[in-house]
Amino acid sequence: MSNNFHGGHWGQCLDLLSHLCQYGNDILLVTGPSGIGKSTMKEALISQDTEKFIVCEILATLSLTTEKLAERLDVECDSQDNKEILLLIDDAQNLSLEAITLLLQLKQKSVETGVLHIVLFATPELKQKVLRSVIKDEFFEQIHTIEIEPLTLAEVQAFLAHEWRKVYNSELLLSKSKCKKIYTLSGGIPGKAKHLAKEILAGKDGPQVQHDKSRLSPFAVGVTVSFGLLFCILAIVWPSADETSLKQSQTLAIATELTPNPTDNAVLSNAALENNEPIIEQAVATPMPAVDADEKMARLERKLEALQQQLSGEQEARRIAETKLTNHTQLYQQARNSTHETHLLAMPGQNYAIQLLGSGDEKKAQAFISNNKLTNKAYYYKGIHKGRPWFIVVTGNYSSKIEAQRALSKLPLALRKLRPWPRQYSKIQDSISKHSNND
Repeated sequence: MSNNFHGGHWGQCLDLLSHLCQYGNDILLVTGPSGIGKSTMKEALISQDTEKFIVCEILATLSLTTEKLAERLDVECDSQDNKEILLLIDDAQNLSLEAITLLLQLKQKSVETGVLHIVLFATPELKQKVLRSVIKDEFFEQIHTIEIEPLTLAEVQAFLAHEWRKVYNSELLLSKSKCKKIYTLSGGIPGKAKHLAKEILAGKDGPQVQHDKSRLSPFAVGVTVSFGLLFCILAIVWPSADETSLKQSQTLAIATELTPNPTDNAVLSNAALENNEPIIEQAVATPMPAVDADEKMARLERKLEALQQQLSGEQEARRIAETKLTNHTQLYQQARNSTHETHLLAMPGQNYAIQLLGSGDEKKAQAFISNNKLTNKAYYYKGIHKGRPWFIVVTGNYSSKIEAQRALSKLPLALRKLRPWPRQYSKIQDSISKHSNND
């Protein structure tokens, strides 16, 4: 899947990821099985959003320690040049719990100014790891998940045709039946589909359906029946075991099980270390190195605070200038705002709405509200996305982010498939005001 393939659900996920990187406050988690296209989506994101951010790419290996991650972030903070940092971590399922905790702390400190944006690309094992730890509540409170789904049959055909044209500049030489076979065997996973297509085009038929070899031959049936009759006869004629001996054996076995073996703990620990099996409870309870980790954490915090102060100064100067203009232009802006935008501007800034849709076509936003029977329930406003007009549909008025998330889970399935997310009204109102000033 190249940067130029934006078919179906995959393209929608890429647009949502790009939008949330610019306007969202949460850590973004792009997840899906191996081969689904997470790394490709990372490269596509970099090619789209390089002007606004300083991009920092990190491949999370099992050898990546918290100290190495902190050092890398330290270097990126030093190179910050009045730009926000976009931290992209691939194979994030390999991150330790301590490294995840560090990212949560740094993101929380930069929420107000938006200096640091974090995107994790990981298989579902990352969520499973966190669910077994003490940081699960903090993690899921700060995470917004984008789950990449397998391709449909039509999308697999379009994907393979695109890959073929990219390499050979000609039409795909696979029949519909072979494309369907590739889709069935790959389960819609792009990486697997591409591998199977290469095998078939190379003259191989690919994996074959395994025949049922569970049926026994007549000879095997006869032998099985003979042994069954023999065991039945032995069970009848064999003398019963002495009950006293049996009880003594059971007592001895129980006593042996209850006797502690001083070497068991050592053997268990050594076996666990040799098999590289993490003990979650020990990992969570084990504190980070006291001196080095604290010092590096303090350095990162000081640098982020300095960046936040610098941006805060610029924002304060901008606010003062905007305040002077507001007194003269407020009535003018209200006249220019649509009925929908006027409604959104009247909402409490600290409350939350649910963002349902973003589209470059105003008529599509209007049709979406009408088709889903959301008139007087959902409203849209005009913003800018990638330098072009962008119409965003929101609904609801919730006093907290948690309340908005609860309401989100109760939306109809058709709306939940669009992957809506909570957004604070103050951010929405800032976007409306900025657009009004630009007009």
